Amino acid sequence: MVNKCGIYKIKNIITHDSYIGSAVNIRNRWYHHHLELSKNIHDNPHFQNAWNKYGVDNFEFSIIEFCEKEALIEREQWYIDTENHAYNICPIAGSCLGRLASEETRHKLSEIHTGKHFSEEHKHKISEANKGKHYHTEEIKNKIIKAHKGIPLSKEHKHKLREAWKTRPHMSEETKRKLSESVTNYWRQRKCSTFAEDD
Repeated sequence: MVNKCGIYKIKNIITHDSYIGSAVNIRNRWYHHHLELSKNIHDNPHFQNAWNKYGVDNFEFSIIEFCEKEALIEREQWYIDTENHAYNICPIAGSCLGRLASEETRHKLSEIHTGKHFSEEHKHKISEANKGKHYHTEEIKNKIIKAHKGIPLSKEHKHKLREAWKTRPHMSEETKRKLSESVTNYWRQRKCSTFAEDD
């Protein structure tokens, strides 16, 4: 394993469920995942339960792609949108929907976004890489909605999320609009699904 930025996957070789993530230092990120899972203190309960059930020998770690630090969140989001990763509890890369980010996660996001400025060339590369890509199917949307059920946000959590949002890294108006639409659509889908089940 190498000391590089990139996107990685942790896959359950029995169920084929997986977790996708990004890291400035892939080697260190895998080390922390393995340490927390082994000590039963991982901040992703769904992933932790699967690890406890199937054991370390039934999970494999792989590097999906290497990329620049500035592109980590965008590339992670692309994989979240185009593939079904059952162990990812957040539908938006780098977000905290349904849970509070750990100190390590906040540090990682801070490290990624520090001094972040996209060059025109880099913006063009991201645009070209995402052309023709397809995003969530209805099936994947429903699975994401079900995965988030039963994870209520306390008033304290909501307050912390609001405070974190106030101090978020600078984003362009276009990025803000897309994130807002993504979050709004997610909660609208979740609400509609809940009403449908009640009927």
